[in-house]
Amino acid sequence: MAKKEEKAKQVLERTYNIPLRREWLKAPNYRRAKKAISAVRQFLERHMKGAPVRLGPELNRRIWKRGIKSPPHHIKVITVKYDDGSVKAELAGFAIEAQKEEKKEHKEEKKESTKASSEEKKTEANGEKKGEQALDNSTAQKTELKKATEGTKEAKKPMRRNKPAEAAKPDA
Repeated sequence: MAKKEEKAKQVLERTYNIPLRREWLKAPNYRRAKKAISAVRQFLERHMKGAPVRLGPELNRRIWKRGIKSPPHHIKVITVKYDDGSVKAELAGFAIEAQKEEKKEHKEEKKESTKASSEEKKTEANGEKKGEQALDNSTAQKTELKKATEGTKEAKKPMRRNKPAEAAKPDA
């Protein structure tokens, strides 16, 4: 998929200020941000004449920033159309091309971290010292807690008042 995006050449780039209020007023207030997203897609399909429209993450965040009930009244968007007919849109002020590199780096970091965690799991499964030390530490901590709580329980018990001997025995 990344190879197709690299081969696709940029044909057209435009900036639009998309009016959203008329569209999201048609929807109930608990669906307004969703309606605003669909209105952006419709607008870009109509004006850029491209079927698959991809919205950038910053554009999505800006529409959802104030919640589902109160999206912005209008939004400024930079759009790019490629020779394969696909259209990408991003909030004005944010680059579309830079996101591809960030995603690739992020995926590589995830792969490295998953490899490291899988190696740790394998060593623990083999019964190496890490697992044994963890068990020893947990049992030692439990015994220390028991000892500490036993002393405090005795100290917290209320003292019984001894009645004086005279009050205990009635004179007959």
